[in-house]
Amino acid sequence: MNDRYLINYLQNGKESDFTVIFNEFYTPLLLYACRFTENQAVAEDIVEEAFIGLWNKRDSISEILSLKSYLYTVTRNGCLSWIRKNKRENVINRTASVLEEHLERTALENLIYSETMTKIYSAIDRLPTQCRRVFILHYIEGKKISEIAKELNISVGTVKTHKVRGIDLLQNSLLSVLFLMLTT
Repeated sequence: MNDRYLINYLQNGKESDFTVIFNEFYTPLLLYACRFTENQAVAEDIVEEAFIGLWNKRDSISEILSLKSYLYTVTRNGCLSWIRKNKRENVINRTASVLEEHLERTALENLIYSETMTKIYSAIDRLPTQCRRVFILHYIEGKKISEIAKELNISVGTVKTHKVRGIDLLQNSLLSVLFLMLTT
């Protein structure tokens, strides 16, 4: 649905219309908030507060050009507020510094990043079993080829073969996803 249609829905003031908007945006906003807070319950609270604020401002919502951008901005600001309030913990301090770095990016960039990583992990999951194990051990866990060979009880040459094959399969898989995205 386009933004103007959703904003008109919201301005009608019907709870059923608001439910349509809620169902459209809740899950993506929750994933977005979880990325910053690393806490599902906190992320749920922040997203719910964003929707409560939207409902309370429904009469003046016509000034908003993009409902999606508005909700992502309110959610991001809620995450920032929560992080500032909980800054005493070391984990939160690290999250705050990461968040400062992420704030340089726009909501669209974060959305693209999330969707891209989902496609990449999905493509990795579709690799043949041994090839996937080698790929994960090398590229995700950072192990050396000789360590992988010893751990999997296979030769170094076999590890290299699985590594090259994994890269080729991922490239083909991701190129087809990119092609589909560009043609839609």
